[in-house]
Amino acid sequence: MKKLTVVDLTTLVKDFLQLEHKITEMKGENNTLEIELDETSRLLKIAQNKEKQLIEEAPVHSGGEKQRDRGSASEGEKAGTAEPSRINGLSSEEEKKLRLILS
Repeated sequence: MKKLTVVDLTTLVKDFLQLEHKITEMKGENNTLEIELDETSRLLKIAQNKEKQLIEEAPVHSGGEKQRDRGSASEGEKAGTAEPSRINGLSSEEEKKLRLILS
């Protein structure tokens, strides 16, 4: 013989709506994370392409002879207080990384 179970439909519908609401929230959060991931991936590709381009454009030797041959000395170089030569307008951190790679 089968046993009958009484179910409160109001409670069942409330629980279902809560689950549906949680699922909708999670989908929204997931979409936001996917957008952030896409943006981060795009920025990473841009940075990698820039790094590759800078490495290809950098002189093979470690000195700044190539840069000095292109023009006259800067004000700082004339005064003897110049910073080490810059490679294609890189920031100092980028230049250090590039010099480590090249050496």
